[in-house]
Amino acid sequence: MACAYATERGARLSLFPPFCAIGLRTMSKPSRQTSPPPRLLLFAPPASAADTAVRLMAAWSVGPVAAVVLPVAEPEGSAATRTIKPLVPIVQEAGAALLIVGSVETAVRSGADGAHLMYRKGVVAEAADSLHPQRILGVGGLASRDAAMAAGEAGADYVMFGEPDDAGRTPSFAAVVERGGWW
Repeated sequence: MACAYATERGARLSLFPPFCAIGLRTMSKPSRQTSPPPRLLLFAPPASAADTAVRLMAAWSVGPVAAVVLPVAEPEGSAATRTIKPLVPIVQEAGAALLIVGSVETAVRSGADGAHLMYRKGVVAEAADSLHPQRILGVGGLASRDAAMAAGEAGADYVMFGEPDDAGRTPSFAAVVERGGWW
């Protein structure tokens, strides 16, 4: 999946970006009123207390951001919470939601808006119980239609197709389009 992202040297286009922005649209039926403009889902590089805030603020210039999906080097424990807590108000004051990759507990303790998890059977329902109704649960790493349906039925607020797996491999563009069209 190719995504636009911003760096200190300007805009880039990459298959494996440190920032990956995907346009979001509401899933409601079109109305006679004008629909809101699309907003971005921003995939940030792993959080570090030093530069993540500066990089996020620079990313707002790309366009309106709906949510930031933020991986953390060590997703569990007090160090992760200390890294994320100062970022929560920065993201929220910009009108976006902050979703922590891989840790429901860290998302809750830090005050983030939710978590983004890779699909594993049984994990989604447990995470939904911990997060809902106050927080968002996103699920990626969906290798099949069945996995996407199971994640949705277990309580995922959104599902994501096409991201790289742990080995860095991505599905073909045709496969992502087919799965998105099916969904």
